[in-house]
Amino acid sequence: MSYYVLTLASNLGNILSTETISPASLYARRNYGFRFFETIGEDDDADLIRLYANQPAAPSVDEDSIAMVLELDESLVKHVIDGLDSGFWTAETIRIDPMKCRFVFYSEQDLNAAFNGVQRSIEAKFSGKYRAKAKVMMPEEPGATLFDMAEQPLTDDIETKLDCLEAKPEDIDRFERLDRMKGAIFGYCLGFYYSLPKAGEIRDDYVEYLGVVDNLINSVTQAHTEELEAYRCTLEYVLYRFGMKAMSTKAKPIGRMKEADVKSFNLEEELRSLRRMAAIDLSAGDRNDSFALNMYRTDLEERIRKAKDDCTRTTPFKADLKPSVDEGSNGPMLCLPEKDGELAQALINHLIRADVLGKARRSLGYQFALECGKEIRNRVGDRWEGSGEREYVNRLLPHLNNMDEFDPNDNPGIEDESSFEALRILALLCERQDSEELDSFYRYLLIKCQVADLCLPFALWGAAFGFSAIPKTLCDSMSKATEDTARELFGAVLALLEK
Repeated sequence: MSYYVLTLASNLGNILSTETISPASLYARRNYGFRFFETIGEDDDADLIRLYANQPAAPSVDEDSIAMVLELDESLVKHVIDGLDSGFWTAETIRIDPMKCRFVFYSEQDLNAAFNGVQRSIEAKFSGKYRAKAKVMMPEEPGATLFDMAEQPLTDDIETKLDCLEAKPEDIDRFERLDRMKGAIFGYCLGFYYSLPKAGEIRDDYVEYLGVVDNLINSVTQAHTEELEAYRCTLEYVLYRFGMKAMSTKAKPIGRMKEADVKSFNLEEELRSLRRMAAIDLSAGDRNDSFALNMYRTDLEERIRKAKDDCTRTTPFKADLKPSVDEGSNGPMLCLPEKDGELAQALINHLIRADVLGKARRSLGYQFALECGKEIRNRVGDRWEGSGEREYVNRLLPHLNNMDEFDPNDNPGIEDESSFEALRILALLCERQDSEELDSFYRYLLIKCQVADLCLPFALWGAAFGFSAIPKTLCDSMSKATEDTARELFGAVLALLEK
């Protein structure tokens, strides 16, 4: 069975940013994702989502609007209220994924316009996967009519059922806590996918390539920069080294992997593609367009990522490196592998539960580090006064407050290496002024800080900023196995909440 939700295509980017659709009243109150949501006919303060058992007829909208329908597997919709003649309702956010949700449009033109409209949205994650499943379909019943809230008010029966729900309107804290949980889970999995070997030629090649791309993008606005040709040559040379390694690896398949299973890498084609992109053939308008430059940067990085994957053969999580979800005293908690340590796990779950970023007035820095420091002190317990953890935090705070000298790599006697690493990553997160951009933080960690294992940094970032803030440039290129792991873990969170 499926449920159908009628909405407008102008909300598509909003929906994909969090992979949710909520009652209309929630959007103006929430701090995660878009706060604007355009409704069709319903009261803007509605605390309900109207559900159809069949695809509704195309509504009458103005010429600048496009109607669309979400076709949802029934497993996605929780606590459905059957209003008999008034149809179906839910007061809870619906959380979607590409496997159980389909976007339906009333014409091919509407479908293309809607998805083309979110191409420039950095928050509209997995839009390619949702577009691949989208379809054009007219209602099976030509005489189907739109539900009109004004004509069919809520019955006393529905009002009674709504009063029995745990939250009306929906608890905004619950929505934001789940967004942070999903951010931490997807962040950890993204970090696994983007991590590099801690040492060796592959890592050095990759970091060199990213550094050159950074310099290249920074010089794009300078029309006659003499270094552009040198940058392009360096990029081609690094890609060539990766390509030759990938090809030599294919000649000697690893383990049981057959040569036919190794994805193809046409070095000549890749070099031609890179040469075209690195020629800086951008219009004057694009040179001043930050989105265009970011997409250009992403295209260049995709060249090296594809080559790197051919060399390193990114695999799914091994059993001892895969995070899990468990039921804690304060709700579902993310359990990290042993390598990350107890302090990192405690800090991430504190960020998910307490919204430390919100308490710090939505910015990283001194207040954020202070809030995190309180949880670290609680975690260390009785040995706090003479501990290396206290010394590290007390060096970090004055640095963030008044720029006292501080070296994040200086260990003041913390015996547990994983605890020191958790503190070091927290310091790097607070140090970076534009940490709200994960793309930027990712390059900063690799190029400037020589951080190879990105699981913990990405998980901390996701727990602070939420899934809604993760950019599509990273999400859309993660492997299917890694994405499946992230969705499986978040599904476990939702299952625990339903117990």
